[in-house]
Amino acid sequence: MRTVLRGARWPGDVAVADGVIEAVGSVPERPGDEVIRCDGDLITAGLINTHHHLFQWMTRGRCTGCDLFGWLVELYPVWGRLDVEDVRAAALVGLGELALTGCTTAADHHYLVPRGDDSVFDALAEAARTIGIRMHLARGSMDLGESQGGLPPDHVVEDVDAILTSTERVIAEHHDGERVVVTVAPCSPFSVSPELMRESAALARKHGLRLHTHLAETIDEERDTLERFGRRPVELLDELAWIAGDVWVAHGIHFDDAEVARLGAVGTGVAHCPSSNGRLGAGMCRVADLQAAVDYYQRAIARDERYAVAWAGLTDAYILLGQRGDLQPAEGRRLAKEAADRALTIDPDLAEAYAALGQLNVYIGPFDFEAGDRALHRAIELNPGWAIAHQYLAVSLLEQGRLDDGIRELETAHALDPLSAFITRFLAFAYTLKRDDARAMTLYRSAAALGSAFATYWDAELYQRAGAIDEGLAELGKASKGREADPYVRLSRAMLIAAKGNRAEALALAAEFERLSAANPAWALFAARIYVALGDHDRGLDLLNRGIDAGSIPIFYKHQPLWEPIRRDARFQSALRRMRIPTD
Repeated sequence: MRTVLRGARWPGDVAVADGVIEAVGSVPERPGDEVIRCDGDLITAGLINTHHHLFQWMTRGRCTGCDLFGWLVELYPVWGRLDVEDVRAAALVGLGELALTGCTTAADHHYLVPRGDDSVFDALAEAARTIGIRMHLARGSMDLGESQGGLPPDHVVEDVDAILTSTERVIAEHHDGERVVVTVAPCSPFSVSPELMRESAALARKHGLRLHTHLAETIDEERDTLERFGRRPVELLDELAWIAGDVWVAHGIHFDDAEVARLGAVGTGVAHCPSSNGRLGAGMCRVADLQAAVDYYQRAIARDERYAVAWAGLTDAYILLGQRGDLQPAEGRRLAKEAADRALTIDPDLAEAYAALGQLNVYIGPFDFEAGDRALHRAIELNPGWAIAHQYLAVSLLEQGRLDDGIRELETAHALDPLSAFITRFLAFAYTLKRDDARAMTLYRSAAALGSAFATYWDAELYQRAGAIDEGLAELGKASKGREADPYVRLSRAMLIAAKGNRAEALALAAEFERLSAANPAWALFAARIYVALGDHDRGLDLLNRGIDAGSIPIFYKHQPLWEPIRRDARFQSALRRMRIPTD
């Protein structure tokens, strides 16, 4: 027998058989149907709870007026005395409350296993079946007790091997992919070890399951990870292979702009928790920014898979993310190539598609200037008045050392779009490549009212060449508000303070980029530039070659004044050949 809801204003009739919706809209009658009249009503999909701790229902109302760490420290010992039946009772009540408010799917992140009794997860799965709600059962865990520098007391944490063995059991016994979906979910950066994070990720991916954890909930968490690892929380998880499309994190309050872009680029989900924010006063999740970071073009393509302009735009986005280190450069290049090819397949006469393909070939090394220039000339042929296409071609020509040709293309782009701050500043930089520093700085300053500066790495060099380092630092201070973590802002600061003689701070920034390059080789060139500016040419050349080895060199101008001290070095000339840049 099936149940049919009839008469609703929207979405029409709904038929349910064996617990599954089998038809929506106009549903023909069948003998034996149980009919529920919903005349004039609206029928909506069930609500989804994306992050819960059902066991904490038992201590609701306790420990008020404190921050997260204080709350946890007081309640860890209480939770440590809960047994399986306590957790079962809390789950039944908590899931019942959710069901009564229209929730049909809940994710329960359970990370306390007192006395090692993992039958608590059996109790949670049974409670979900009893209430009739779908559950994402997040097998949480903690292995870093107080004695090892963690926040929880030692008696509530588990051994890594025990956690992994238990997780395998929970998956085998409860994961059906429908009513119960098991998730692998170490608790938080301040309660688990890097080993547990790595092993958990490997286990989940072996089974094709998702990963979940807390991230960036409070400033205290940020201070803790900086103190123990020298990393911000997102950076730490990224190094542990946890910033990925099969992960969603809870809270996500304290993200900077670069971290928002990184999360959006790879599709990491964020379960923001407004009730928790209200309880703790820890801040608010940047929901709007995170939504914007989820690729605009992908949303357009989801609506129309044959929207060629969106595929071309997606190419640009992947190139930029690869350049900035938000994606592994090789991955950015691969995704960009797929998007560009798709755009051209859909519309072989689309200027934007040719421009995207040309940009791909000249923006990420090893470069293919012949293919890039051919595509860019075709884009200009299709749309002669498009300033961006002329700008892209200028990039290629300047990289090849064809400075006069590149400046002509930029002059054309500037004439077509005189209000573009970026094109104006790029033209100024091109004159720096020609060593016409006075003209370069005049042009650069003329763009001050057009838009934000320091969007790339060469702004600092113009100030340095003009002998206006203090002015450059002051302008960088204005431009970097809210962009403190932007890699180009940090690189620009390193270049300016190196020129000012503050070697120690510049070296610290170089070392930071070098350390980051172990996880993403895009950062190697950032570090190389700083070391060369500081006179450590061998270190700079080593890092330049490391980036080339990894296929992660973005736009590269051999005539940039920065490289002058090593231009004639055989190792630099060899590096140019490896990038397929014409040598002198």
